[in-house]
Amino acid sequence: MNRLEQYDGRTYVGQNRRSCGGVARNVADALIKLGLENTQLISVVGNDEYGKVILESLGTGGKIVKQMSDVNTARFTVIVDVNGECQFCISEVESFTAITPKLIKEYQSYLEEASLIVLDGNPGLDTLRCVLDIASQANVPVWYEPTDIQTATKIFEAGLEWRNVLHFISPNRNELKVIGKYFNISIPENMDLTAVKNIAEQLLEYIPIVITTLGPQGVLVTRKGLQDEPFYDKNGKLITNSSIASRLYPALDIPEKSSEILSVSGCGDCLAAGIISGIHKNLDETNCISLALKAAALSLKSFDTVPKTLTMLSNSES
Repeated sequence: MNRLEQYDGRTYVGQNRRSCGGVARNVADALIKLGLENTQLISVVGNDEYGKVILESLGTGGKIVKQMSDVNTARFTVIVDVNGECQFCISEVESFTAITPKLIKEYQSYLEEASLIVLDGNPGLDTLRCVLDIASQANVPVWYEPTDIQTATKIFEAGLEWRNVLHFISPNRNELKVIGKYFNISIPENMDLTAVKNIAEQLLEYIPIVITTLGPQGVLVTRKGLQDEPFYDKNGKLITNSSIASRLYPALDIPEKSSEILSVSGCGDCLAAGIISGIHKNLDETNCISLALKAAALSLKSFDTVPKTLTMLSNSES
């Protein structure tokens, strides 16, 4: 549809398409397509058409997604402009309240046996706290995907256990700004690349690795490690043996024709999954990000948030 420049009740010509979404679902789906077939999503869907579609989209990765008859499956209506950019979203997410500590404890063994727990910002504080407690007791690292500026700091508000297990955060520019403010970091009005780098590097006092997604500019990796090092050593210990460094990895060539960019809504989720997949292959930072950027590029060219074409990367070494 045309770029939304006026919000005065006028009618815009557009097209309506439906695809599965949700940050956690997208990351889980992408990880499975990238070859991490043991990935499991913990969530809730309704006993409705949308819930059945989501379960089908995940295959065996949805076996512990709880289907409940008294909730409606969460839905997002995303308004996307002609360039594939999200203008705004309308959410119907009452079902997230059903993702309770009781539900988490029902599947506690899956969390305890995980190599990495990926958390998004949608569950309530009690639920996040429960997950962090389990992760801390079982010594399982956590990746936090802030999801939205309104949920960007929830993990830090859920108690202090995050300090023991949080290894990665993957904010966009606006979410990074909110997180920076939470930690009393001075935020300039102009959030250019220098400002983003400065905020991310100050956050390393609290979080070992900050992966900032910057849209067409690419992704900024901030950590205490070298480009040619993996994120973990052979013993599974996080590598933090160098001085603080931020490295910008430019996005892959964007098609000149904007019509080839169909949607950006799953791009960040596919990028996160690409990095996580690379970590599990013990790739170094450069090759992890290379794989992630390829996954993100495939998402840009699809109306589906997680395209089927990701399977082409499942055997990729970079």
